[in-house]
Amino acid sequence: MNKILVRTLFLLMLMSGTIAPVLGQLQLSPEQVNSDRTLLKIAPFKLISETIFFSVERLNQDFDRGLSIGLGYANKSDFSDNERSIMAEVQYRFYFNGFKDYDIQNNKASIRRGVYAGIYLDAEYTRVETEFSVFNPIGNFSMFDSNIARITSFNPGAIIGVQRTVGKLIYMDFFIGVGVRVSNITNSNEEFTEPDSEDISVFDPTYKGAFPKIGFNIGIGF
Repeated sequence: MNKILVRTLFLLMLMSGTIAPVLGQLQLSPEQVNSDRTLLKIAPFKLISETIFFSVERLNQDFDRGLSIGLGYANKSDFSDNERSIMAEVQYRFYFNGFKDYDIQNNKASIRRGVYAGIYLDAEYTRVETEFSVFNPIGNFSMFDSNIARITSFNPGAIIGVQRTVGKLIYMDFFIGVGVRVSNITNSNEEFTEPDSEDISVFDPTYKGAFPKIGFNIGIGF
């Protein structure tokens, strides 16, 4: 609970703008901002769900293409399940008019902004240890058993998004899209019964089918 509270407070600080304006006042020349080709970002909303996810985007010399590679780790547990995941993501982005500068405030300042479309591939490996009860008809009683599920999933798809600078240092990136998720699961215990497919949420690691994708990243460039 304490970890969730700390991460939530940190997220609220980011979203309320208490960090961005301070970093935005750092003295960077327009040439430094405009020449950033490598962007290091974090997905702050994922912190609420006990997930940390970083990504690095590298822009080409014309600032109209970008390759983004991300890595993440999640540790989710409740009373009966212990779930850990590692995830990776690759995005290739096409900026329609380039990721370029726009003058604001009567040419006294400028921002970088770009609208893009892209393709992506997500991969995730999840290990779920579950305790469940098994009825023994001979002794007419229930006993506890455990199962370890290993789930591998892939999700290719397409996105569209917008990225821009805030102040002189911060980059903000928002995208939406859709993909198709395929997954494979192996269980260590043959007695363990998987839930019906109708009962599986789109957020469950065993989910298969059309998969919505929404992302928000905040970071810095260099």
